[in-house]
Amino acid sequence: MLQKNCVYLGVGNMGFPVFKATFPYFLNTWQVSVIDKSEERLKLAQSLGDIEMREGLPENTHILFLGIRPQDLPNLAMQNRDSGANDPALIVSMLAGVSCAEIQQYFPNSQVVRCMPNTPCEFGVGITPIYFSGTFSAHYSAFLEAAQFMGELFFVEKESDIDGATGISGGGPAYVMLMADAMIKASQALGFNYEESKRLVGKTLEGSGKMLQMSDKLPAQLAQDVMTPNGTTEQGVNELKAKNVEAAIYDALLKASHKAVDMSDPDNRD
Repeated sequence: MLQKNCVYLGVGNMGFPVFKATFPYFLNTWQVSVIDKSEERLKLAQSLGDIEMREGLPENTHILFLGIRPQDLPNLAMQNRDSGANDPALIVSMLAGVSCAEIQQYFPNSQVVRCMPNTPCEFGVGITPIYFSGTFSAHYSAFLEAAQFMGELFFVEKESDIDGATGISGGGPAYVMLMADAMIKASQALGFNYEESKRLVGKTLEGSGKMLQMSDKLPAQLAQDVMTPNGTTEQGVNELKAKNVEAAIYDALLKASHKAVDMSDPDNRD
């Protein structure tokens, strides 16, 4: 019986956190391969385990984690067709704005899962929206078992929800890290060193996230609970409101998700 194989195509940006979280599941009983144009990323991936470096897809791919740029999809399909390789049995796509139907135009014999992880999945603490309308199979089951190591899985019934999640949870860590960066710099300006500042800010964000999940209160009320009238926190919040920070964050999230919808048109992928 031939050994099953799992291929990670593209291990930069979102692809590497997904690879790091999931490949240990496959390593014992599957052949794990990585394809990437960057020698640096390939060396980093190889340093984590006994994996094969490849330039193209094998003749038979059982699970393909797809982390390339959306505009590179046609070339991938052409290269795979020219090499005489079969379509992957299951494609796990992390491509923003590319529908399952479009991917199946290029790989008609593949089943396609769309997912939108976020970078904390590298440490098993992210959340990953998943859309799949195909037939349950052993390959899909293996993907789900591996995906458990990425953190919480969030199954959606509408594929359009993946586009919505792209701007919220997919890109969300970037917005949080911008705020963390500002908080750390402010902490350093007040006399703490970087490690102390990182600890203060990191634990504050971690605790706030847990409180949001565990409390029945709305976020606005949780914020109000911190503020004493005419106190220090109210002073800071008033400054944020004066600069319309809430509206800016709201607009940024919607624009990011709308961009994912726009990218469903290949002409908008430059």
